[in-house]
Amino acid sequence: LAGMTAIYLAIKLFESGKLCMSSFIDLCRGYFIAEHIVTMENAMLQSLKWHVHPPTPFAFCRDLVRMISGDISPRARNDVSELARF
Repeated sequence: LAGMTAIYLAIKLFESGKLCMSSFIDLCRGYFIAEHIVTMENAMLQSLKWHVHPPTPFAFCRDLVRMISGDISPRARNDVSELARF
């Protein structure tokens, strides 16, 4: 159950497409029901204190540039964005 729930949580966090709970239950071959997965997901998230998706350097720089965009030139803004990708 923990493994299947971890996979479901990872899909929700890192994949752009959506996986319906019913589709995931089908992948479980009926061993678990939605209620089991939701309960385990809640337990995992509570244990991790919801620290499951830390900001990347790019996301941090993007948000920082948005906050100070009036204070820096478009060229500098672009340079920061490009450097943060790597």
